[in-house]
Amino acid sequence: MNNIANSGHRSWMPSKLISMNYNPCLRLRRRHAGMENKKNKPRPTASSGRAKKTKNMLQEKEKVKQSREFVIQRVFNAPRNLLWKTFAEAGRLAEWWGPVGFKMRVSKLEFSPGGTFHYSMQSPDGFVMWGKFVYLEIVEPRKLVFVLSFSDETGGITRAPMNETWPLEVFNVLTLTEQNGKTSLTLRGGPINATAEEIKTFEAGFSSMQQGFTATFDQLEEYLSKF
Repeated sequence: MNNIANSGHRSWMPSKLISMNYNPCLRLRRRHAGMENKKNKPRPTASSGRAKKTKNMLQEKEKVKQSREFVIQRVFNAPRNLLWKTFAEAGRLAEWWGPVGFKMRVSKLEFSPGGTFHYSMQSPDGFVMWGKFVYLEIVEPRKLVFVLSFSDETGGITRAPMNETWPLEVFNVLTLTEQNGKTSLTLRGGPINATAEEIKTFEAGFSSMQQGFTATFDQLEEYLSKF
């Protein structure tokens, strides 16, 4: 447009439009106004980003219906508030979470919606695995919703070291109900964003998961008996 305006062929362009486009003061004011608008525009924060991610992952729970749900229940001879703390506090989690015989180390615990629990588990022969929770919903002291994945040292999501077709993400809902000083724990889980092969692998693993969680909850029961 500059070339046309400077060539003397301005008859096709209204003079008002020419003056608006080529008035240096007006252009400077517009530029300043644009910068002010950009400056005043709210920037996304880490908390808003985590909230959006949490909302998206909560929506993924509908996809759990694609597979059969794994369910395990256990009654503990302990009040609900104490049992809740064993999931909410790093020091307590390190005492019981993970496979029997593995040494547990908490790398990071952000116990809030959008936060993560990142940890390593070392076997007696030195083999190290990493895991991660992403917390989606926390209703103290009765409900905990999270996505469980195998992880690495940097906190990424990885394949299960023992099974390449295990789902990358498993959506879990943990509920605690108390009656007469005892607490009933129910854990429900199912894969999200999973392929048909991953869903098949998950469902085929129900028996081994039942055994694994039973042994892990035995460790939790032993820890609770100290109080």
